Amino acid sequence: MVRLLPKITLPTAASSVAEARHRVRDFLAGAAPAQVLDDANLMTSELASNAVLHDGGWYSVGATVSSERVRVEVDDNTARLPILRRVTPDAVNGRGMTILDALATRWGADPTPTGKRVWFEIDLDEPS
Repeated sequence: MVRLLPKITLPTAASSVAEARHRVRDFLAGAAPAQVLDDANLMTSELASNAVLHDGGWYSVGATVSSERVRVEVDDNTARLPILRRVTPDAVNGRGMTILDALATRWGADPTPTGKRVWFEIDLDEPS
């Protein structure tokens, strides 16, 4: 069975990042192990922060969970796709996609008619 967190649209304000993170965490609570919750929480925060940083006016967050995986999607209305960069240890920012690459089982970014969708998936080792 697949559970769905319908997409919620949020303004590109710094305060909305916490809302995105809490919605995803509340949705996944009880459906995924604690480490998956922590990782999904961090990656959701990174994607929401990127949407706010590149301020297209709005972004939306949605998620699905099944016995096999968790998937979180963040849509925004900026067409520029994210890139995985090498960052130096003393860099102030630019680590978001590196974090995503390290923690997600897989991730990607796809153009949409209104901008882009950045998503990540975390495979669940055991059905929850």
